[in-house]
Amino acid sequence: MSLASIAIEQIEALAAFDTPTIANAIEVLQIPHTQFTGPAIRAVVPFERRIVGMAATATMKEQWGTRFAHIEPWLRYLEEIERTPVPVVAVFHDESAVPGREAMVGEGMSRVMRACGTIGVICDGAMRDIAALRQMCFPVMAGGLAADRGRIRFHRYQIPVQICGMLVHPGDLIHADENGAIIVPSDRLADVLQAAANVSDKEARLFEMFERPTFRVAQLTDHYAEALATARAEKAQDGARFDGH
Repeated sequence: MSLASIAIEQIEALAAFDTPTIANAIEVLQIPHTQFTGPAIRAVVPFERRIVGMAATATMKEQWGTRFAHIEPWLRYLEEIERTPVPVVAVFHDESAVPGREAMVGEGMSRVMRACGTIGVICDGAMRDIAALRQMCFPVMAGGLAADRGRIRFHRYQIPVQICGMLVHPGDLIHADENGAIIVPSDRLADVLQAAANVSDKEARLFEMFERPTFRVAQLTDHYAEALATARAEKAQDGARFDGH
């Protein structure tokens, strides 16, 4: 399934689950090479809702080229967002000499990106105008805050970027909330949605069990009976192979 064929209803269905549940669903499906952010960036503007959208990537660095060289690629980037038929998550990588020192995102950029169809920003550097962005309810994940943008300017766009351990390609489907961000494999979207529903139902039953005054560990052992039997069988097979050598 291409991202262009994903319906808004499917994006909304993904947003019904938090990011840890999506991560668990991907794990259950044994999809390799899961891409997700680590603890070096966080939600500096609170997520009032989960965001799910297509990644529009870019890099920023110290002033390059002539004084206004950054303006044209910035406008082309905004045009790409504007043409995108699904919600967009802006993903910025700080490739300056001192990453995290200067603010990459502020109120002005956020307002125009939102007007073009962006629902949130993920960046591995600093941001500013925190009060205005909170008032806008515009979700931003970043490494921290900085008062000045210094010499950092918009540079390249729609290229692969590394964001706190997450490799993002233009057009990747991103799911994010205050836990972090994760890339959802769009070619397995239906499977991920079903697995997420199963994970959520299973956890709900477990948590209900834990709340009962009659709960005992033996009940949890019974719950994991099949998994324990599989683990013991695998251990026995591993032992037999080792003995055979």
